[in-house]
Amino acid sequence: MVRDLPLGFHKQAAPAAVASLCASEQGGFWPMRARLFEAAQGVAAGEFESMAADIGLNASTFAACVESQQKQALVTESRLSAEAMGITGTPTFVLGRSDDEAVAGDVIVGAQPYAAFKARIDLLLAEAG
Repeated sequence: MVRDLPLGFHKQAAPAAVASLCASEQGGFWPMRARLFEAAQGVAAGEFESMAADIGLNASTFAACVESQQKQALVTESRLSAEAMGITGTPTFVLGRSDDEAVAGDVIVGAQPYAAFKARIDLLLAEAG
């Protein structure tokens, strides 16, 4: 599961999260996320529509979704949920289970090497039997 946690210092983070969710309506969530991460801090407000077109999304459907503000509510809900779980930065990974009020499992904060994930996953698998 992916949750959005737009941080205040990145003014395009919330619009980028909305763009990803709108792209998901057309099966383009992961391609949009990839484009957004390629652009990182350099993405400007007007670029989301061109990114959507570049990955083959219907431009008018995408624009209508962004304009509707429905996805903005989901982004806000996701941010509040993450904050309630004590997650305050990105990237943060939870190897386990989460609900709207708690995280149960190993929390890995920051960009970690593969070995850090493998060690935790191997430990969880060993504990599971």
